[in-house]
Amino acid sequence: MVPRGYKEKRVCSRCGKKSRIKEREACLVCDARYCSNCLLKAMGSMPEGRKCLSCIRFSIDESKRSTLGKCSRILAKVCSPFEIKQIMKAEKECAANQLRPGQLIMNGRSLMQEELAEVLGCRIPPQNLKPGKYWYDKDSGLWGKEGEKPDRIISSKLNIGGKLRGNASKGKTDVHINGREITNIELLILKAKFLYGNRFTSEDLQNIKIMIQSNLYKYLSILLEGRESFEEETLMENETASMNDGESLSGVEASQRCIYSINQKLKHFSDWLLDIMASGDLDNFFPAATREYASIVDEVWKDDAIQETYKRREELNLPDVAKYFLDQAVEISSNEYEPSERDILYAEGVTQSNGLTFMDFCFDDISPMSEIYNEDFDRQPSFTKYQLIRTSSKGLHEGCKWLQMFEDVRAIIFCVALSDYDQVWASGSGFLTNKMLACRDLFENLVRHPCFRDTPFVLLLNKYDAFEDKINRVHLSTCEWFRDFSPLKADHNNETLAHQAYYYVAKKFKDLYSSITGEKLFVWQARARERASVDEAFKYIREVLKWDEEKDGNVYGIPEDSFYSTEASSVMEPIEIRV
Repeated sequence: MVPRGYKEKRVCSRCGKKSRIKEREACLVCDARYCSNCLLKAMGSMPEGRKCLSCIRFSIDESKRSTLGKCSRILAKVCSPFEIKQIMKAEKECAANQLRPGQLIMNGRSLMQEELAEVLGCRIPPQNLKPGKYWYDKDSGLWGKEGEKPDRIISSKLNIGGKLRGNASKGKTDVHINGREITNIELLILKAKFLYGNRFTSEDLQNIKIMIQSNLYKYLSILLEGRESFEEETLMENETASMNDGESLSGVEASQRCIYSINQKLKHFSDWLLDIMASGDLDNFFPAATREYASIVDEVWKDDAIQETYKRREELNLPDVAKYFLDQAVEISSNEYEPSERDILYAEGVTQSNGLTFMDFCFDDISPMSEIYNEDFDRQPSFTKYQLIRTSSKGLHEGCKWLQMFEDVRAIIFCVALSDYDQVWASGSGFLTNKMLACRDLFENLVRHPCFRDTPFVLLLNKYDAFEDKINRVHLSTCEWFRDFSPLKADHNNETLAHQAYYYVAKKFKDLYSSITGEKLFVWQARARERASVDEAFKYIREVLKWDEEKDGNVYGIPEDSFYSTEASSVMEPIEIRV
């Protein structure tokens, strides 16, 4: 059965030819789509970006604003890097492509021209700004869509829009920050309750359930899109090989020989789901339709072509947790499904955000390492209150004003996912950047920031388990920073490849830190989805804090080559925070 909403593949608006792959370059104004052969003929030199010659000087279709300045794969095939740079610059800066003041409503009031100029020209402007209604916290710089959680942090103290309203993000938590009631998902991130033995409420679990079910289709769409691309490549290779051998294959025969081909039923479902993802309508279909399509999702995931695609997952930037959830597709899609603690821990979106999140917790000051230095064994344990402040790399820029809030931190815990060495993400400019290189740059910016001149740093190298699994398949030199990694052979060294690579990465960060500060960097290893590993990491951090307090008295030392580490965080003394 063909799912409702299935559409025929689009054809080129100029030559009218169809193709197995739906990749087309669309005009930003009229949405006419062109194949690689017709693109330059239809758009010329693109003085205002990707517009038909007849659409130049016209305003863009606002649904396409998020794509401004982001180069597509098809454009990269037909233009040189220099030409792409010039086209993307023109596309973003062209007057006809800019927002108009009346299109933005801030805190209940439409912006005036000078206010729009202030937003776009501030030191940390909002990225990918689209027409719509937004809320803005002038004191903290938090910014979000009206009725939704914070999306990012921009420059604070901007004189724009009306007064921030208490229900700006439609929170129902009775927790207020600068007059705004925060949302449930913010509160989940705030507390991270599952790590410290507390329970989620039924409402919390329902929100997480919906998030997991929606993510299931996002993972599947990544695999289906990758399958199409791999099928196209393989069919072209087979066709070339057949021509060289003097054979002639029909389209059906070629598909039968391709390991990435799927049957017609799954193909219809694939086209339908990819159309939904491309239009951004996922929330309108799921999770309401999750149970209806559970069986076909499971069938698609188990199909040989998708499993072959999954083997090339590093090329698709597929999240590590995709297999964990797709293996449980039927169970997760059930109305009776309740996320387990492990499901919650693995779920993307529960502990991630584009802005700041906070979590308060306490630890006993006495740890197994520090007990030997304390002669008063009968005293009651004392507890120190810590505040964990987390931000994603998208929300942190060099010179951020809000960093001055953290001048009194006792230590910075910088966390890096070891398994990200071959992963990429789209930076604000739209260009793909290696995640490990982005972490390195973020780390260096923090170390150089004047607020942290005398603050000790602890590097947590996280996801060591995923790193162990990947390092034997993908060489560490995939990351440009690690090009000179030369592991010793197993018969010459008892250390595993993963262990050698881990020490190498730690040494790279230690050398970088030393070159900037002249000090030694504390490093620790962690497996953040294992409770015991997290506990051990915090024990180590407490020892670093204690050592930093007593180092002048030379009470005891920490070995220079201690290695252990995962994301930008800070541990602070118990203080009242006002943002």
